[in-house]
This record gives sequence, structure tokens and C-alpha cells, in this order.
Amino acid sequence: MLAIFAAAAVVGWGFNSMNPLGVRADTAPATVATPQSIAPTNIYDNQPLAVTLGSASSANRPSTAPQDSIYDNETVATRLESAAVTNAPRPPAGTNEITWLETKKLLAAGRIILVDARDGSYYQTGHIPGAISFPTAQATPEALATFAAQYPKKDTPLVVYCGSARCPLSKRLIALLTGSLGYTDVRDMVGGFVEYRESEDSHSL
Repeated sequence: MLAIFAAAAVVGWGFNSMNPLGVRADTAPATVATPQSIAPTNIYDNQPLAVTLGSASSANRPSTAPQDSIYDNETVATRLESAAVTNAPRPPAGTNEITWLETKKLLAAGRIILVDARDGSYYQTGHIPGAISFPTAQATPEALATFAAQYPKKDTPLVVYCGSARCPLSKRLIALLTGSLGYTDVRDMVGGFVEYRESEDSHSL
């Protein structure tokens, strides 16, 4: 009887150990592995991000946009300008600046026509010897036509002066001479009558 009981115990123990529903001596709770988070929850919290603009073709992806996409790895830059700079008139073609000392040599050699662009009253008060008076304020179409008849060659060397470097009359007359009449060799004595007077006064001391 004892032998039968022992044999039954051995068979029962073996069956219990093989059966997943059997009772185990080790009853400690199994630990379930918790999936680790892909990334910390604050990985993008207050982090600076950089974004690069590019077309699909620049990232080796099929693109439906034209190849010359304006955002295909291009750097865009702008420059701010005032309207005054953008719309500033260009200097008349064929003109440049000249000093009184240069003008003096050319005038003495008879190689230029010196034009006084100031008002006639200033010319009467005092002017550079050898200069002709052609006030800018009186440069009407008739006056321009008369001047062109006196100097018909368009390459006639002309030097125009005003009162001083701040006087705009010489530049306005030069614009008419080169634009309306088509003269090609016109220079601006930018220092004007003031430069002439100061230079001559210093040489007379």
C-alpha cells in the first residue's frame, strides 16, 4: 500500500511539473518588462530647431516640382533702399568733373568753351574772364537752338560752372546740353566761381 502511494506521488509530481497549469513551488510574481519610452518626454521642450528648405529632388526623393525650384537650397537676400537712392538720376553721359586749375590751362590754350550757368546779374557782377553767359533759368528751346547754332559740332569741348560746389545750376545745364542738344564732351567745374576766386586771390598774395 505504501509502495502504491509512493508511486502515485511520483507520477503526480511529474504530471504537475509538466502541466503549465500545475502548482509551482516558486510562486514569485513574474515581472513584466515595460517598454522603454522612445525618447524622454521633454526632448523637444524648449529646444531650438533648425529647418532647411529644399525641394524633394535635393533630398533624393521624387519631385513633382520644376527642377529650378526657387527654394531648392537657395539663400534669399534683400536690400532696402530709399526711393531717393533707387530713383536717383544717372549723371549725363559724356560728362565728368574738372578743377579750376585744369580749366585755366585749357582756357588759356583755347581748347574749351567756358560756360557760366548762373543768372545774368551774377555774370555782370563778376565772372571768369573768357566765359560766356548761358543762364540755366533761361535755357528755353529757343535759347538752346541758338547755342547749338553757334557751336554746331557735338564734340565741342564745353566746361560749365556755377556759383559754388553747392550750386545745382551747372549740372542742370549740363543735362540739357548733353540730353537735348547731344554734346558729347561736357565737363563740370564743380568748385564754381568761388573756387576760381579763391584760387586767383591766393596766387595774387
